[in-house]
Amino acid sequence: MGPRGGIPVVFFVHLAATLDNWDPRIIDPVAKGRHVIAFDNRGVGASTGQVPDSVEAMADDAYTFIKALGYDKIDVFSFSLGGMVAQALVVKHPELIRKLVLTGTGPKGGKDIDKVVGTTYWDILRATLTRSDPKEFLFFNRNAVGKAAGRAFVNRLKERTVDRDAKIKTKAFQTQLKAIQKWGRSTPDDLAKITHPTLIANGDNDRMVPSVLSDDLHRRIKDSELIIYPDSGHGGIFQYYEEFPRSRSSFSPDDHRLAVEIPVDPEIDGVAEVTFRSALAPSQRLKQTKPAHADEINALRRILLHAGPPKSARKYDALAGTQQLRETPNVAHDNLHGQRLHAHDDAATLACARNGRRPAH
Repeated sequence: MGPRGGIPVVFFVHLAATLDNWDPRIIDPVAKGRHVIAFDNRGVGASTGQVPDSVEAMADDAYTFIKALGYDKIDVFSFSLGGMVAQALVVKHPELIRKLVLTGTGPKGGKDIDKVVGTTYWDILRATLTRSDPKEFLFFNRNAVGKAAGRAFVNRLKERTVDRDAKIKTKAFQTQLKAIQKWGRSTPDDLAKITHPTLIANGDNDRMVPSVLSDDLHRRIKDSELIIYPDSGHGGIFQYYEEFPRSRSSFSPDDHRLAVEIPVDPEIDGVAEVTFRSALAPSQRLKQTKPAHADEINALRRILLHAGPPKSARKYDALAGTQQLRETPNVAHDNLHGQRLHAHDDAATLACARNGRRPAH
């Protein structure tokens, strides 16, 4: 999806999800300006093999898959279980990741992550009794706002009708749940090792992966940025889809938030232009047009973070830059069947279906 060339953005999907579970309002704006790769985990959707029984094994699959595609550097966009896989990947292979987005997720050993099994089955039961999609219960609050957002989200997932993936099988789903439970009960990783630009986002009432764990990630990943959306749950980024893509490009002058704009695919040690904006500190609005090293950029960013209001949402462009991420029609999502990538048992062997055709297995 999106234009070829440069460092791709790899999307790591959630529990029980296939390629069809990415919200087009999230993935399309990214694909307008960046090469996006979305894939089915092993044993899910169109990918063959057995579902791994641990998050770390899923990360190993992802690493082999990405390397087999020929990439030595990627940006990561992850949600829920995908965020756990992304953490395991960056801890083991820090050289592979340039920038990291972790949404609706929590750290290894995080408090109450292991309770996700009970929460998931309970919400599946509630959805069954009301003839609803379980994601309406799992991802969104059950007030008027949350119910409307949940229905809208589920309807958006139905927009693409061609070459849809098969739903996850029960045994595979149960294996993924157990892997999450094991992740929650394991010894925490040393996240201080993560020095990559990192954006963390969640709703303020996540019942699947408690919202406090987003704060925990923020504290443990140095210089990370945190967005907590009000009156929203696990799927906060989907409820606030209109704001979330644009939050990574620019803000209006009267918006009480911070934006950092970085041109697409800057070099790791410098950028051509960086713009810092802080609504409560307009006199400190800075624009650096000469090449800037990372330590200079971070020093300027810290000035504005200090100047901002303590209760404001603080946002950092963790993926891309000033020339992209605008609200667009669902062209990229509708064309997802143009290139579908799947992980296989032999991860060096990739199945690629083009023009709506499935890979031969």
